Formats: sequence, structure tokens, C-alpha cells
Amino acid sequence: MDIFAGTCMTYPDQAVVTPAAGARMVGAVRWMRWDGTTMQKLDDLTSDPSLANSDRGGFAVAGLAIGDAVQAPERAGPELLVTTLAGGLFVFALGANTIGSQLQHVWVPGSLGAYNSILVEDLDFDFKNEVYIAGSQGLWKWRQK
Repeated sequence: MDIFAGTCMTYPDQAVVTPAAGARMVGAVRWMRWDGTTMQKLDDLTSDPSLANSDRGGFAVAGLAIGDAVQAPERAGPELLVTTLAGGLFVFALGANTIGSQLQHVWVPGSLGAYNSILVEDLDFDFKNEVYIAGSQGLWKWRQK
């Protein structure tokens, strides 16, 4: 069984006990696998400001979902969707045991995806999945072209 855990805040360099001057608190995601007897850490993702090419970064991970949000011939398989209390939506490729490259990101006003209020589904029956996410300012919907 695969388990994804998000943290509201952490420091980018976990080895540093006392953060360096100017270090920012960021969110993080850890991917673990339970085989029935042991828990194995597969990968970590720290959402520092370089992640979004912005000084906002991915502060305060609020929701996680796995779904086929990017339905393209060159991008087979599900993706990891990460939402933040700062209004960020990040979509990452998933490898066999790694969190891959960032495929998409967008910012919205308010918080996004708290309590895992994320759905990846084809609700309008056009054979393309939409992404629905509840936020502090309403329900957001992203469609594929």
C-alpha cells in the first residue's frame, strides 16, 4: 500500500537543526510504501520557492490526490496533485518509486484543497478528466483542452 503524507510546514534542509538566516518554512510531501510488515520511504518533495519559480513556494500542504489529471498520449498514468493553504495547485508526474517533475502549477485567491477536497473525474462526460477542488473562496474546476 502506498501512503502519501503532506506537512503544513518544514524547513527545506531537514539536516539543519537551526535554519539558516532567511530560510523559509515550506510544505513537504513524503511517499511511503507499507508491505504488511515494514514501512519503506520512497521519495520526498520539499515545496521550496524554486518549485513554483516564485517566492511563494508551496507553503502549507493542505491536500493530496492521485489521479489522471493530464490525459495526454506522452503522459501516461496518474499524477500527484498537491494543494496548499496559500492557494497553490501543483501537479507532479509519478514514477514507479519517485515523485517526478512538476507538470503544472497555478495560484488562486485563498486556500485550496483543504481536507483533501480534490476530485479528478470526468463529470461532464466528454471523455476528459476535470479537476475539481474546493477552496476557501468556492469550488474550482480545471478542464483539459
